[in-house]
Amino acid sequence: MKPRVQAKGAVAVFGGSFNPIHAGHVELIRKIQERFSFNPLYVVPCGIQPRKGALEHAPEARLEMTSEAVREIAGVRVSDFEIQGAIKTTEPSYSLTTIKHFKDAHPGRCVFFILGEDAFAKIEGWHGFPEILSACGFIVVRRKGAGASEKARAVARAHPSALVRFVDLDLPAISASEIRAKRKI
Repeated sequence: MKPRVQAKGAVAVFGGSFNPIHAGHVELIRKIQERFSFNPLYVVPCGIQPRKGALEHAPEARLEMTSEAVREIAGVRVSDFEIQGAIKTTEPSYSLTTIKHFKDAHPGRCVFFILGEDAFAKIEGWHGFPEILSACGFIVVRRKGAGASEKARAVARAHPSALVRFVDLDLPAISASEIRAKRKI
């Protein structure tokens, strides 16, 4: 049996392109923070996305939009770690590097990485795999009604030493790509 997630004193990291941040992101952040009370929960806009290519909004704009969107959620901080890294290099922003940064910034504290079930299902193809599985715990979010991803569950079963907690949340059905597409109409 896997240990329960003990979030008291733990740190969480929720990264993304936030291109743009939207109500679905904000509601996810709010509900995760209400459930786990991370101290703190860092929201980290990406610097250079390894899989998505160029982003529509400039890094500084995404940082500002993200900061404004979550400013009233207690215990949530926006970090410019990946954006500052992108200013210094042309290397992509990798989740493992970000996780290590926050582990170093909070020695002795457990770090959890928050991601969607769809992303976790693909983690075996990520830079730094399998090291990333032992670098932190994972909060894997599934939208209520979305149906279970057997692939994500299979990944968790294939790596039994990884600390993985699946969480169902009732979230708005919205995506940044849908927002961008509607603006172009």
